[in-house]
Amino acid sequence: MYSDNYFYLSHKGYFFAQVTGYYNFTIKDADDIAYVWMGDAAYSGWTGGPSGGNYVAKARCCWPPENTNTTTYWMEAETYVPFRIVLGQQDGSTSVGLTITAPDGTVILQTGKESDYVVQYSCDGTAPPFPDWGYE
Repeated sequence: MYSDNYFYLSHKGYFFAQVTGYYNFTIKDADDIAYVWMGDAAYSGWTGGPSGGNYVAKARCCWPPENTNTTTYWMEAETYVPFRIVLGQQDGSTSVGLTITAPDGTVILQTGKESDYVVQYSCDGTAPPFPDWGYE
């Protein structure tokens, strides 16, 4: 039996870095828990949970400061960097927000704002599609 009160949601793709530098990734309003993976660990071999893992950021319900977390990640210009965001839900309503900020402070992605720099895969093949669920 499936309950819509207990689930997790996995978003995966690539972030295209326009310039070289440190990018900020902020998870906010995580309800119940959210993790972010970057680089090779996001593409394959990602782990997480209460006992630890190879994620770069974690935020959990329900009050500040635990429901918001910012991590800084170095990226080279003109590269696609794999990312994964997993939201875990238990009872009640759920939410999570992600903001990506460039080295110069420009907001590249935030809730309600589309971005041309977050993609499922690249058209030129340098960032291949992620494996199908269950084959990662």
